[in-house]
Amino acid sequence: MTQAKGFMGRLCVDFESSFGTNPTTKAPKSLPFNNVEIVAKQALIDSATIQATRNPQKPGLGRVAVDGSITIPMDLNAIGYWFKGMFGSVVPTGSGPYSHVWKAVNSQPSMVIEKGFTDINQYFIYNGCKINSFKLPFGGDGELVATAELMGATEMLSSTQYAVPTVIALERVSNYQASLKEGGATVANVLSGELNIGFGLDGGQYTIGNSNCRGDIPEGILAITGTIKALFQDASLINKGINGTESSLELILENGTKSLSIKLPEIQYERTSPTITGPAGITLDLAFRGFYGNDPGNSAVIVTLVNQTPSY
Repeated sequence: MTQAKGFMGRLCVDFESSFGTNPTTKAPKSLPFNNVEIVAKQALIDSATIQATRNPQKPGLGRVAVDGSITIPMDLNAIGYWFKGMFGSVVPTGSGPYSHVWKAVNSQPSMVIEKGFTDINQYFIYNGCKINSFKLPFGGDGELVATAELMGATEMLSSTQYAVPTVIALERVSNYQASLKEGGATVANVLSGELNIGFGLDGGQYTIGNSNCRGDIPEGILAITGTIKALFQDASLINKGINGTESSLELILENGTKSLSIKLPEIQYERTSPTITGPAGITLDLAFRGFYGNDPGNSAVIVTLVNQTPSY
């Protein structure tokens, strides 16, 4: 028998109209990925029943937990479907290039995720999937990738694909195409950083009569956190932490007329100071938290994607 090979794997995403149910009109998109680790697990429950024998009794079946991560190569095209999964549909402006702007909203769409082993015709289809967190490390010399953690409701194994997908082209961007604004001004003293958006999903809603699966995955409060590592050249960033001064951060990725901006209009740094660990250059590690207070954008995070895609 043929063994499944990872390079023949496929990831498809569709959006549900009703939680946990395939849409009436299927429109899956085959998206680029580095890893797909979403799985369904169901623990076995030990039995404590006594029946006049030392032999163990047959275990019961626990809850079905659909969870896992997807590693996403950062690009200026396919990434829009992941932001739609985080912040819902938006109406673009422009006529090519188009500008898609996502902000914090009160509800997230649920998705169908297909993990396909195309060389042996085995397809795992997950319904009711929502993105619970998004992590983007930036800077350095490695491949620029993000990680999305997901929760889902059900898993189905099929020898038939969910539907014929539209293949979405990868328009990769790398760390050398990035720039960073701190406090509204472009800076050149940051070595690296990490941005985290947590969506506070409640994965404990297991309902009776639903095959031990989640009946819903309601949203919670956003948690926006991260870090930056900067050259220690003066006390400007340290003083912001000491004084609790509000600032902002904006990561920009550009390739020609196409761009992606992830802006945190209001952040506050945790107080810290640099250490001396050797004779080399001194750096400063700063943790921050994003929030919404009174910024005119009315959102703790604003994502702007400019490309040639008419809509997501």
